[in-house]
Amino acid sequence: MRPTRPLVGLLLAFLFTFMGTGRSEQASAAGKGRICFVRGNEPESMKLPPVRVLGEMGGRSKKLVELKGADKACVNVPFGKWSFEARSKPPYDPKATDVNACRSFPLVLEVTKPEAVTVTVAPLGHAPLYICGWELN
Repeated sequence: MRPTRPLVGLLLAFLFTFMGTGRSEQASAAGKGRICFVRGNEPESMKLPPVRVLGEMGGRSKKLVELKGADKACVNVPFGKWSFEARSKPPYDPKATDVNACRSFPLVLEVTKPEAVTVTVAPLGHAPLYICGWELN
């Protein structure tokens, strides 16, 4: 009986190593949601500078999309708690260089399903006077 115990242990180790890998790959492929960012639809706001949308999860932040004019952009993101923020140069200042000058408040979303969620990115204020900032809804 004793000689078979090491064989059982090796067999179990083999199964967990190779069978477990396939499951984690399937879970990671299925573990993503889709976020679509749409620029606000006021005609005058389309003349504003491009807006970048950053996403943060687990303390790591990265640029997800950049919207110009009436753009719409979608991105797949892993399931989890995300914080999104819009940033751009100030409006009406063609010489501005700070792409982080105008910001939105963070929008926190829990991504738990693969279905697409749409987030509207709109400038603060109304035509003809926009102020430095963005709103995510």
